[in-house]
Amino acid sequence: MLIVSSIVLAYFTYIFIEKKFKKITYQSSVILFVSNVALLLLGITSYELNLKPRNSQSGIESIVNATNEGVSKRDLMPIKFESQVFYTKMAGNEKVVMYGDSHMEQYIPRVVKLLDDHQQGSKTAVFVTKPGCPPMPDVYSQVALDFGECVKFREESLNYILSDDIQSVVVTACWNCYFIEGLDYKDLYYLNADNKVYFNEVGGADLGLKSLENFLLHLSAHKKVYLLLDNPAGESFNPKNYWSGSRINEIQVKFPTTKIKLDDKQNQLRYKLLEIAHRTNVIAIDPIAELCKNDECLFLLENNVPIYKDNNHLRPSYIKTAIDYLDVAIISDSIPAK
Repeated sequence: MLIVSSIVLAYFTYIFIEKKFKKITYQSSVILFVSNVALLLLGITSYELNLKPRNSQSGIESIVNATNEGVSKRDLMPIKFESQVFYTKMAGNEKVVMYGDSHMEQYIPRVVKLLDDHQQGSKTAVFVTKPGCPPMPDVYSQVALDFGECVKFREESLNYILSDDIQSVVVTACWNCYFIEGLDYKDLYYLNADNKVYFNEVGGADLGLKSLENFLLHLSAHKKVYLLLDNPAGESFNPKNYWSGSRINEIQVKFPTTKIKLDDKQNQLRYKLLEIAHRTNVIAIDPIAELCKNDECLFLLENNVPIYKDNNHLRPSYIKTAIDYLDVAIISDSIPAK
């Protein structure tokens, strides 16, 4: 039956389609010839004038590559604790918990590389993270995550961190997002009993910082604790802002010609966090000390390669190969990082 159908279809295709195209008149032949010549001349002209497509600039590829980079957990092993799923990279017997939000997850590529290079004498790392759930007791986001989900995550995460299986913990978050007006600041609130005190209200952000300080003080009584401060952030770092134009007109790429000045509010928050680390007897890790010199911050490598993927996350590939300030919490002091 299929063979007969194929023969019938081929016959009607020949009658109604192929025969019509074979009957080309003299007038049609002339039109076809002229069209081909016109296309040939257009091609030669484009070559001679070196006409470029509207999006041929090499900077566009650099920007697209940066913004499209993502963090993968494929090199980590999922583990179940109570109702939560955490992710681990196995190495030595000592375990360090990497606790925080998406700003902790951005360091996964670096931790994986370190433990691949230094299996012996390094700590097993366990990522205990929940994007949109600030690692501060009684602090919540109005829009980022379900309230009950965040509460349960924090409770069970703390149970895991304080277990005998864990020796140390690194705590980080998008501190700039939470405590500086203009990022996620307006969506954060401190929950005092049933009363919400938003961070953009008088004293709200101070309550959040005090909550973080009390949390670190509680952890440091039981574990070795590292407080990882924030990397510089803001729209000036966002690669998407380095181009302009649309699909209709020409796309222009213009990278800033100077380094980006460290935001004063971010620097003030940095010193507040350093003071909290000192008061709670935890070890502070300061990315700004490496990423900024004389209050001017790195945002491009040679050949205009961005080191950020958006306005507050560093690129995974850059973190993997160039960021070493977190190494102290992961590998033994006697083992040099690559």
